[in-house]
Order: sequence, then structure tokens, then C-alpha cells
Amino acid sequence: MSDDPRAKVSGRYFYHMREVPCHPLADEVALQEAFLETCAQCTGVRFPSDPV
Repeated sequence: MSDDPRAKVSGRYFYHMREVPCHPLADEVALQEAFLETCAQCTGVRFPSDPV
């Protein structure tokens, strides 16, 4: 384990040791909700916070 602050980065993406932005659609809440709904329809399993 390292105490180097650069080793404790979370929530960021790296490619070839350089920080890169995530795809813009990754921040779209409506798209995330649609994905979770599709997963629920396919599996019959919903996240506990999902409305019934």
C-alpha cells in the first residue's frame, strides 16, 4: 500500500497512466435508470431503492 496521494485516486479513469475523461453518456442519469430497468426486466431482480 502506498501513502502517495496519487495512488489513492478514486472515481477517475486512466489509460496508459494518464487520466482521461469518461464517456459523456456515463453521466446521464436517465440512461443509467433505463439500463437498470432493462436489467430488472431481464433478471427479475431490482435494486432495493428501485420503486415497485
